[in-house]
Amino acid sequence: MHDSAVDCRANAGTYLVARAASQGGESAVIAKAPPLPSGAGYKTVGARGHCQETTFTPVPLPETIPVKFTEEDAEYISVRPVKRQTFRVRELVDMVLSVTGRDLPRVQQILRTGTVVYHFYRYKWQGFDADPGELQQLLAEFPADFPIGDPRRKFTPQTCIVTILESATPGRAPVEIERAAARKRPLFAARSFWDCLLALADSEKTPGQQIPEYAGYSFARRGDLYRMALTAEQSASVSLDAARLAPRSLRAALDALAAPARVTFVCPRAG
Repeated sequence: MHDSAVDCRANAGTYLVARAASQGGESAVIAKAPPLPSGAGYKTVGARGHCQETTFTPVPLPETIPVKFTEEDAEYISVRPVKRQTFRVRELVDMVLSVTGRDLPRVQQILRTGTVVYHFYRYKWQGFDADPGELQQLLAEFPADFPIGDPRRKFTPQTCIVTILESATPGRAPVEIERAAARKRPLFAARSFWDCLLALADSEKTPGQQIPEYAGYSFARRGDLYRMALTAEQSASVSLDAARLAPRSLRAALDALAAPARVTFVCPRAG
């Protein structure tokens, strides 16, 4: 069977690329352009390669949305029990934001598609084209990045509850370290592994030392992120401190990290 590529362009300039089988009249979408603006349409490839146009009409945001969800298994298809729950629209958008960030077109696209994966569960609902004005008003109710000049863009160690260490070696998984676990001091130790991590950002004790830079608000982390690259000396110091002070539950992951290259501090947003 020979397949032919067909480009179907919509009136908004975006399009779907599909392959229509020359025999049997079957087709499948293989790539999609950026999300369409509300009210625009696109064309898909139907039987025998004919283009069929689909349009979207914006609708007011519903108060509640029936949602089905099941466990997501990325390795193979398995039968999982399907659960049902009714979400308020704000709850659903809150979940979508953890995937998209404050990106109106992407939020619209996921609401229209009617599916999202969040915390190892796949959620599905009847997709709808949300009115952009109403959706923009709803997004304004959620936390945003601190503006330039805001003193809260400065890292405050006391508010940090999680640190994330990233390896200098490509392909190594980052290690997430919670304050509650890392602040426990081993017997006879003068300080904890958590103390050592926060000391990386203490420019008052070490003049001239770099400080973490504000990296914005994370909906997935429910807090503000502050990042800094580690010098070779700091990287070696973290590895030594991890071997001596880190909880046993973290040592294997920290050993696999090898040389840490960057640390991210997560601080929950007050209020």
